[in-house]
Amino acid sequence: MTTETEPQFPRGTIVTIDDRRCPGLYKVTNQGPKNYTLTPVNTDGSPASGRGAKMPGYLLHRYDPTAPAGGLPVPASHFVVGELVTIRGREGVWAVMADKVDKVNVAKLGGDGDRYLECTRLR
Repeated sequence: MTTETEPQFPRGTIVTIDDRRCPGLYKVTNQGPKNYTLTPVNTDGSPASGRGAKMPGYLLHRYDPTAPAGGLPVPASHFVVGELVTIRGREGVWAVMADKVDKVNVAKLGGDGDRYLECTRLR
């Protein structure tokens, strides 16, 4: 039986965060018992403007400038709550209730007996 451990990032490591709400690069400034404290930086490691973050290690990835897209995650399209959309194979107009990165919850405009759909995002 093997146990998978979270990756370890020493202070000063430049990382990306696997969360579309936190684009860009961050430097690890402290490691607590559960979360890392991060500050935004540029590709050369110099401080950048923006808010810092506290994230668990499983959401962090070591920055690799040789990787495709410069090591930065490619942002996916984002739906705003209340946005009106159409769905292939379904009639009518639908309102976005929640965007959960890999799935989007939508409700039929005008109601449908308190039902909603959980649509898988196409890549």
